[in-house]
Formats: sequence, C-alpha cells, structure tokens
Amino acid sequence: MLKRHIFVVLAVVAIAGCRSEGTSDVEGIVQTFREGLQLSQRADSDMLGAAIIALALDQFMANPDAATEMFGAFEQFVSQSDLQVRYQQWGTFLESLDAALLQSKDADHLRQNWHIYQLVVDAQEKTLRECVEDIVVRLEAYASEISTQDLDKVQPFAGQDEIDFLFDIGSGAVEVPDMPVLKQKIGQVVESIEEKLLQSVVRFEQEVEAERNRDLDTSVAPSRESEVDGRVSWKKGRYQEILEGIRSLSFVLNASGLLSWAGYNEETSDTDVASDFSSRLKTASQEAQRLQRLRYNLWAVRTLSADSTILQISFIDTGMLEPVVGALYSQREGELITRQTDHREREVRTLLLQEKVSLEAF
Repeated sequence: MLKRHIFVVLAVVAIAGCRSEGTSDVEGIVQTFREGLQLSQRADSDMLGAAIIALALDQFMANPDAATEMFGAFEQFVSQSDLQVRYQQWGTFLESLDAALLQSKDADHLRQNWHIYQLVVDAQEKTLRECVEDIVVRLEAYASEISTQDLDKVQPFAGQDEIDFLFDIGSGAVEVPDMPVLKQKIGQVVESIEEKLLQSVVRFEQEVEAERNRDLDTSVAPSRESEVDGRVSWKKGRYQEILEGIRSLSFVLNASGLLSWAGYNEETSDTDVASDFSSRLKTASQEAQRLQRLRYNLWAVRTLSADSTILQISFIDTGMLEPVVGALYSQREGELITRQTDHREREVRTLLLQEKVSLEAF
C-alpha cells in the first residue's frame, strides 16, 4: 500500500501547475530523488518521501539531462516492488520522462536521452510479461489444487487482483503479452471448477434419490446418540447430512467467488453458470427437505401403532405432522388418555414436557 501511494503528491503538484522555475543541476535533482526514494520505504514517513520525490520529478521535468541517473536510481527502487505495482510505477516515471524530453534544447539534445525513454518502455513491457508469466504458473497450480481437493477446502485465488489488472489494461490500448496463454490457463481453472461442481451436484441428487428409494423399501427411525438425565440426544439423519452438505457447498461458492471465474471466459457467462448450478442445488435441497419431513411422518405413523404407549408417542412433534398423520396422532392420544383415567395428569405432563425428536434426526 505504501508504494501504491508514493506518487500522490506528484499528481497534486501536476494539477496545480506548480512546476519549478528554471533548471536545477543534475546532481542536486538526482540526490533529492534518491533521498525521497529511500525515505518513502520507511513506514513512518511515506508522505514526506512522496513529497520529496514529487519535488525531484518536478525539477526533472525541466532538466532532461538528469534522465540517465534518475533512471538508474528508479530502476533499483522499483525492483523491490510487486510486479503489478512496478508496472504502474514505471508508467508514472514515464510520464515525467515524457515531459522532461520535451524540454530538450534541440533535436540533438533530445536524441542524447531518447535511449533512456526506450529503456523505460522496455522495462515496463518486461514487467508486464513477468506478471503474466507469474500468474500463469500460479493458475496451473490452482487448477491442480481444485482438481485434487474438495471444493469446501479450496481457498480463493490469491492473484485475482492481478488478473483483473491484466484484463483491465488489455481492454485498452496496451497489448498484454501472452494473453492467449493466460486465457487458456483461466479456461483450465473454469473447467476444473465446473467439473467439481457437477460432481458435487450430481452426488447430492443421487443421494436424495437413494434415500427416497430407501423409504419405499425400509422403515427408518431416529437413532439415539446419548441420554443424560432423561434428555435424549439424537444423531443427525441422512437427509439432514445431505442438506448441510448442500448449504456448505452453496456457502463456499458464494464466499470463494469460484463461479466468477466463468466471467473471464468469452464463450461462457458467469451468470448462466451460477444460475444453472444454483438452480440444481436448490431443487435438490427442496426435495431433500420434502422427503425429510415425509420420513418423519412415516416414523410417526409407525409409532402410532395399536400397541404404542404415551411415552412412545410423546417423542413426536405434532408441528411436523401432515394433516392426515396429525389426525391419527389425536386419535391415538385420546385412546391412551381415556384408558388411563387415574393417571391422566401424569400422561398429559409426559406428552407436553417430553423433549421431541427434531426433524434433523431424519
């Protein structure tokens, strides 16, 4: 952040038109420039350093003879910056150099320093190329990470800002080197993400269907996990596990920005991709919720058999029951309470105070 704002004061000086009168000697300009660069690297005096740099560059714009030494000092300074920042810093220096060269006395004077201009242009292009190469290597590693890990363990790509930066300048007049290679690597990331997403969505859909078929063939009852002081803890049911998995995947997609990668692909739309996967996940989630409630009701029907007791039916949460099952519950409840007239208060207390089996147990 320090180096990103190093030329703030320069912009203010340029807008105000506060260019120094006359010509400063080369040694003095370069010395001031070096002091500003050194000072700007200290966290406690970055604005002062930026102000000194602005002063030196302002003097430089009136004295092109300082170009060679200014370039040497600046080249050493920017070598410590991140590639994206370095590219922007070279661009700022190039603007000052443009202004300086226009102050040349004649064509011969301009020609003497023109090679510095070419060196700056080459340095900026080299930085851009290195930036692309660095991102390409990291994208290859990221695509491999996605293909070998579960989506909920994949972290957001650390170079997203650099990619946006390259696409941003590439949309203008700047020709970004190896842009086809960059897009190809992004395409590999998109393919890895979509393949993983498809596998996850299909798995959830298959698991929901498998549980539905299970309900057609077998009876599923909640499983006790523990009981302390009469309070029963129930294990999570299979539908609940599926629903939590879907919610976890949806959270990962929203938090990690994985679906946004499709936006870099000119042949696909991130909106379409996101809509397709989100729609399928939503459908699977809704079906799992419907079948989970149905499983609860099927268990309640079996519990309301002819030999059920008050204690057994007291675990049923009537708020989870479908109307037809609710009617069966009321009927069985009435039969049991009527049968135990001497213990009616105790039976009612059991029905009202017993901790119910939750929907999550199915």
